Amino acid sequence: MRVNIGGNRYTFTSYMRSSSESEWYGSYSSTQPLQLKKNNLLTLHLVGTTVGPLQLTAPKTAEELGELGASDIQQDVRITAFPVDLGGGLVRVQLLPTLTAESGLTVHAYGLEPLVPGSGLYIENAAGEKAALEQPESMSYPSDFRFHETAGAGAWPYTVFIPYIEVSDHDAVSAEVEIPLPDIGQEQMLHTRAEIAGFPVEFTRIERTGETAASVDVNVNFNAAKLRTLKHFLIRYPGQADNSSFSWVNKDQTYGVMKTLHLETKPGEDKLRFKLSEPHFLLKGPWRLPLKLDS
Repeated sequence: MRVNIGGNRYTFTSYMRSSSESEWYGSYSSTQPLQLKKNNLLTLHLVGTTVGPLQLTAPKTAEELGELGASDIQQDVRITAFPVDLGGGLVRVQLLPTLTAESGLTVHAYGLEPLVPGSGLYIENAAGEKAALEQPESMSYPSDFRFHETAGAGAWPYTVFIPYIEVSDHDAVSAEVEIPLPDIGQEQMLHTRAEIAGFPVEFTRIERTGETAASVDVNVNFNAAKLRTLKHFLIRYPGQADNSSFSWVNKDQTYGVMKTLHLETKPGEDKLRFKLSEPHFLLKGPWRLPLKLDS
């Protein structure tokens, strides 16, 4: 997609598309820095269609949006819920998290399902009865869901309960971890400790599964009873500025305390070196958001 803004032309690339019933949603990001002014006009050129010109307006602040919905603050994270009556007893709710810019945190999900069964967000009516949630798989945003009003009069107000949220710290990087590599087909027990963003982890076993691959067991000390607890992290190899992709499996399905990471190795090396980065961890609530529809 190409965009004209204030006489400058920019290229935007798509990184997410999804649909819900007859509506389509798309998110695009610019491949170059934008030069924006309040009085700029914007014209979109998308698949042979021109949209605009459109007047750019300053975005609403979190404080301004907070007045339009119900908010609650836990652990310095405010979540605001915006309900919309879709008719036929169906209500759509959008959640807006607000974090300080200094924290560097990003909210990814609301709840621990399926890691901790029964820990996802839920809706209760005025009588304490749970309403049925509708969360289409095609919708990529966990902050957007719908629920069906319960039968009978006097159900309002409904309240959204969020027991946990999952956040990540993109800027966090640990010191380098060094683990001895055994011969191909051999394994070795470990007691290698590391720390990321204040969360201690321990690597307990390594197996050289091939010339360029190894599996490593790590205990992330997950504890859902704590206010903050580590869920997982990303890996960054020496000399790389970006995180690397890797896979894992939860060895202990009861809360996923132990994980097996499948990491890359180099031929001939006798040590595996990497850094932990971008930890994903859980913040414990609950956040309570009493919904109110405009009459």
